[in-house]
Amino acid sequence: MNNETHRRNVAELDCVECGISGYSQCAHSNSHVFGKCMGKKSTDLASFPLCCTRIGEVGCHVKHDQLIGMTREEAAAKEPIYIMDTLAKLIAAGKLKVCK
Repeated sequence: MNNETHRRNVAELDCVECGISGYSQCAHSNSHVFGKCMGKKSTDLASFPLCCTRIGEVGCHVKHDQLIGMTREEAAAKEPIYIMDTLAKLIAAGKLKVCK
């Protein structure tokens, strides 16, 4: 799935790592399980909001992608939790529909 509307909806949510509002970006999973490979991002459904870098603060998006303060295994363990949390929030807000 590659959907600009979905990415914008994800970016409207608070950062799943630190909780700050108004600075989120749509971060994609770095796992091959969700389609990530050389030169290709994972599916938009495997995305979650992480804050951007701003004056005086390295954002959670950069920290996650560059493994600042965490191991690769720790970052990978967070991703499914972040993805499920994001999907649940979007469904609750009526911004993502579940088909039967």
